[in-house]
Amino acid sequence: MLSLLNLFVDLCLLRRGPQDLPVSRVLLLLVLLLDLAAGVLLGRTVWGATGPAIGATLLDVGVLLLLLHVALRVRDVLPRFTQSAAALLGVSTLFTLVAMPLQSLLDVSEAADPEAGMALLYLLYVAWVQVVYGHILRHALNVQLSAGIAIALAYTLTSAIVVELFFPLPEA
Repeated sequence: MLSLLNLFVDLCLLRRGPQDLPVSRVLLLLVLLLDLAAGVLLGRTVWGATGPAIGATLLDVGVLLLLLHVALRVRDVLPRFTQSAAALLGVSTLFTLVAMPLQSLLDVSEAADPEAGMALLYLLYVAWVQVVYGHILRHALNVQLSAGIAIALAYTLTSAIVVELFFPLPEA
C-alpha cells in the first residue's frame, strides 16, 4: 500500500506517468472511492452541508471520467482508460487532502484580513494541480505537456461551470 502511495506522490512530482500504475480495476475502484470520500469531506466545508457536497463531488468525478474517456477515444488510445483514470483520481485524492488545510487557512484569512500570501499560495496550488493533470494527460494521450495542461484547464473550467450550475456556492 505504501508503494502505491509513493507512486501517486511520484505522479504529483512528475517523476512517473500513468503507465507506471498497474492495470487494475480494483485499484481504479479504490482510488475512485477515496477521491469521492475526500471530495465530500472538502465539499462539506465549502457548501456547509453533506447533500450538495456529495452531488458536486459525484458530478465533478463524472465530468472528469467522461472527458477522459472522450479524449482517449478521440486519440484512439482507449485501452489506457483504467490506468489514466486511476492516476487522475489518485492524485486528485492527494490534492484534495492538501486542499483541506488550505481551505481552512483561506477561510480564516478572509474572515480577518485577506493576505496576498495566502492567495498566492492557493494560486500556486491550483497551478500545480493543472501541471500534474497535464503531465498525466500528456502520457495518456501522447501529446506535448502544454497540450496536456490545456486539456487539464479545459476539464477544470468545464467541471467548475457544470458544478456551479447544479450546486451553486453559498454566498459569503
